[in-house]
Amino acid sequence: MEADMEKAGPVIAALGQSSTDEDVIRSASALSRESGAPLDCVIIDNGTVSSAEEGERLARALSLARSLGARIASEPGIDTAAGLLGYAGARGASALVVGMGRSRILGRRVADRLLSARRAFSVVTVSVPRSGAKGEATPKPSGGGFGPAGHYLAAVLLVAAVTLLNLLLAGYAGYWAASIPYLAAISLAALVLDRWPVLFAALLSAAAWDFLFIPPRFTMFISRTEDILMLGLYVLVALSSGWMTGMLRASERLLAARESRMSRLGALAHTLAGAKTIGAILEASVESIKEAFSAETIVILREKGGGLKREAESGWEPLDATARDAARACFGEMRSAGRFTKIHPDSEWHFVPMDGTRGGLGVIGLRRAHDADWNEDLESFLRTIALTVSIAAARELPED
Repeated sequence: MEADMEKAGPVIAALGQSSTDEDVIRSASALSRESGAPLDCVIIDNGTVSSAEEGERLARALSLARSLGARIASEPGIDTAAGLLGYAGARGASALVVGMGRSRILGRRVADRLLSARRAFSVVTVSVPRSGAKGEATPKPSGGGFGPAGHYLAAVLLVAAVTLLNLLLAGYAGYWAASIPYLAAISLAALVLDRWPVLFAALLSAAAWDFLFIPPRFTMFISRTEDILMLGLYVLVALSSGWMTGMLRASERLLAARESRMSRLGALAHTLAGAKTIGAILEASVESIKEAFSAETIVILREKGGGLKREAESGWEPLDATARDAARACFGEMRSAGRFTKIHPDSEWHFVPMDGTRGGLGVIGLRRAHDADWNEDLESFLRTIALTVSIAAARELPED
């Protein structure tokens, strides 16, 4: 690991890029102590869906960051490297610590792009353990790599349909005109399919155009220079169009999701500000969480002197023994437990801690449908709600 502390700005730890998030935080914390600079942790929210394992890993990293007194921020952005550079520049960072993970953009790791970019701060890299090393699982795709199989099937069927149309029109319009329906189909596909299936459709359509229409037909050989240039231009335009349209659609989804969640948080905060009793606070919180996650919800507060109450303060009752064990583990360790985690994963309930200004106040649990998925984005949103509820509850709860 190498660093050149050029400026007395904050040391920033970039999270969410690899299995080294906790090591990144520790390295950034050490640099922060050595230089006397503040510690920041930032996540670039690009709208991708993480696995439950990755979500739990990030939750542990955030818990570590809080214990070290770090300033935690989440910034929207499709391009992770550009988002990190922009945040670090705006904060006047002295160093940016990032894991040498497998997250790639157009074949380049995020860390590689940061190291090669022009910047006024140092970039410190932390290596990823080898795949299969003890204590580390092999990273899984997080939604930004390849789409579901259904999207690829749709891409194949779309290209096949347009090819049939072109075969019918080839005798009237000529083989060059076949590129127009193909290009229109790729642009429309980008509005409904994932990015990688769209790029697959672009390459498949180029191969179909070459094989079925460009002379000599039924071969991949092209005899005329102008046909080679035309095919190359088509591939470039189709790939660019599909990629940019996909990025635009992902950005729109990200902004819509963030707007919806900010609206929910704002409405909840407004409601809690007017609640005068702990019962009213918890009742409003349970209703808000049930609506946001379409899940049964429960709130269990701590007893005087520590430990959780046996009965829920508000929400669904009763809990089975496995769920109670998960709730106690969540409260004791101040980290997520239950379903979608490695702590009592056999529980039907997922718990997050209520971590207020006076320490742990209790836990919030939810039970979704068994086939419902979970990811880091949902986990982060639930933790933010839990923090909002904790601040309001601490106002009305008596001192121990």
